[in-house]
Amino acid sequence: MDRYAIASLRARLKADAAYLVRETGVDGPPIEHARITLDFRWRTGAKRDPLNYAEGCKSVLDSFIGRWIVDDDASHIEAVVRGRVGTGAADATIISVEAI
Repeated sequence: MDRYAIASLRARLKADAAYLVRETGVDGPPIEHARITLDFRWRTGAKRDPLNYAEGCKSVLDSFIGRWIVDDDASHIEAVVRGRVGTGAADATIISVEAI
């Protein structure tokens, strides 16, 4: 995949995530200090690096800025990345946001 295709995919993911954030119906001001948890669940035990998967979620997390969280710099968020094997019938990525 060339860099233009990657940029296009990231833009589409960001737009899709922004749509989902809007559709949650969560009202109120953005969270000043938040813990964002990325929980990657894989059904097989193949070797995977959760931090590489977390990098791929950047465009999705950017869509949270202004709606759910104030900013994504270190003074506003704490990030937790988990990788689990053997959990469920299909691979899944679960993103949670909570005030701290």
